[in-house]
Amino acid sequence: MKNHQFLSSSYSNSNRRNFGRLQRKFSIGIGLILSFYAIFYIHKVLKISLLPYPIADNESQDSYKSVNITFLDKSISDESKKLENHIKNSSTHQPTIQCEPEETQVSSNSKNHHQEKYITYLPHSGFTNQRISLINGIILAWYTNRTLIVPPIILGKTLPWKRELYLQHLLAEFKSGKIVSETCRYLSDEEDDLSCQQNQPSYTLLPWDYLFDMEFVRNNIRMINRPDFSFKRLISSLGIVDPETEIHYIQNKDRYYPQFFDDSSHIPVNLVPFKQALHLCELRSRPEKLVHMFSIFGSSRLRLRFSENLKFRKSILDKMLFSHPALVNISKSIIHDLGGLASFIGVHLRMGDLTFQQNKTETIERIVEALHEVTNIDQDNLRQSSSINCRFPKNDSIRSSTSKIIYIATDAQLNDTSLSPIFNTYPCILTLLNFTSTLESLNNIVNPIDNSPLKEFLLPMIDLLVVAHSKHFVGTPGSTFSGFAANIHNILVPNGENLLVKLDGSSFLTNKKKNKKKGRKAIRKKLDSSMRVGKIL
Repeated sequence: MKNHQFLSSSYSNSNRRNFGRLQRKFSIGIGLILSFYAIFYIHKVLKISLLPYPIADNESQDSYKSVNITFLDKSISDESKKLENHIKNSSTHQPTIQCEPEETQVSSNSKNHHQEKYITYLPHSGFTNQRISLINGIILAWYTNRTLIVPPIILGKTLPWKRELYLQHLLAEFKSGKIVSETCRYLSDEEDDLSCQQNQPSYTLLPWDYLFDMEFVRNNIRMINRPDFSFKRLISSLGIVDPETEIHYIQNKDRYYPQFFDDSSHIPVNLVPFKQALHLCELRSRPEKLVHMFSIFGSSRLRLRFSENLKFRKSILDKMLFSHPALVNISKSIIHDLGGLASFIGVHLRMGDLTFQQNKTETIERIVEALHEVTNIDQDNLRQSSSINCRFPKNDSIRSSTSKIIYIATDAQLNDTSLSPIFNTYPCILTLLNFTSTLESLNNIVNPIDNSPLKEFLLPMIDLLVVAHSKHFVGTPGSTFSGFAANIHNILVPNGENLLVKLDGSSFLTNKKKNKKKGRKAIRKKLDSSMRVGKIL
């Protein structure tokens, strides 16, 4: 009996211990599940990153280790928090219908403010990337029959792509710079004056009309220039009382979201690199007063198929060109010194940052090969300007093949030894530094809004205009600067060539002459078999 009681007691104690273990394991499991759910809820539902802001594709997590995690709590303004709440209530839908463009609005100051509908976006990245976003915004405004709220150009400082809230928050910090002439000119000490100027903002904001001819655009859509990036000021100026019902947001879940289509029957299953398709008709049917997009950067962001839409985009590219008098006149003077329109070879070589810096050796090798092909296209059509002195070799046979004037627009330092393959092969290479006296008139040009000097911001634009006037243009792969130069080159020099080299040794060559000469046929045979023909941009 005692043995039975002992065994029964031992068995009961063992059960209690096992049950206790199971309870603890169950509690731990439930705790882990709740923890994972909490992390998922914070990151996905509330869209709050565990880092201060999302990491872009070309950025590493290590660069954010020194950032205080309290960024979200202390730095995001009330205005940005309101925007976040509004975005949460916004959604997009898959396109279900197909429609043709309606009659679009034209510029008019008599529109009823309460009936007018608007569309806007947020810019980022460099100047030429912002231009692409503007072109996309113009097309979307034209198609949806909305007034385009145009953000200012950010010149100088480059802001990379970020997700909705973070992009808005960072842009809100961009304001007109201090007036350099007012804050620094009264300092008597030369060293203090230099320090003052160096500490001035490294950027400035300008309306697009200041640099570009926007007449065609304004004849086809109504535009309002946005002076800054204040969300509060934006909705107030548009008379928006309830943002949650009066604003529709097109979210950027990543930099490739979404892609716009005008024909639902030609939306591919695989949108790579884009993640979701949005039909333009869906966008036009939105009833909200304001359609607020975020990033719309990318030449392939709008996949247009209807001829009317393609024609409108081409008209923008052809007519929305530089019109600032200083840019036009200075570039004309430099082009004249180079021998005139289509009298030299133009090269854009980007190698100062990001992947362009990493690939600079390969890029230079490919450009040297491309120059070898281009310089043999037509020996006699590129003449030597009498005002240019070059380091010509004494050997006449070498001189005949290398005496072409080559103008290089580049962000590289000219003493960079990696440039040697170009300078050692071609004796007549010129850059903007050869025309410093011509550039002196830029010293007096200031931003009419904040009085900031504009010279440093305008120099790349002059570079772009000069290379675009060349007979043959060689660009850097993946550069939107090269794409813009090639677009202008197509307009100005219809008989020239655009050669955009690729790092695998092949090339994109645009031949715009219907009647090809023997020299050009020979060049095509020499190029790599994987060469593809097509317009750049």
